[in-house]
Amino acid sequence: MIIGILHFELILPCSNSLKDKRAILNRIKSRIKNNYNISIAETDSKDKWSRAILAAVTVSSEKIVVDQLLEKVVGYIKSFPEIQLIKYEVEII
Repeated sequence: MIIGILHFELILPCSNSLKDKRAILNRIKSRIKNNYNISIAETDSKDKWSRAILAAVTVSSEKIVVDQLLEKVVGYIKSFPEIQLIKYEVEII
């Protein structure tokens, strides 16, 4: 069993409050869950309205499947105009 973890940090320049941040993140998280069948959660910077740190996790029997899926998720995250992807890290276990 191969576990893939994607850690990524975002800036939300359009967010003016925690309420704005939650609305943006909830929309992004639900779309990622629905499109890629992957688990995703905010892991840090929960009280900062312009920054978010999230983690996404997937499991497969093949490493290449995990790698491809997480790269697709990174590309999808980059496609949102209201957020900026600062950095990301993929961890395979």
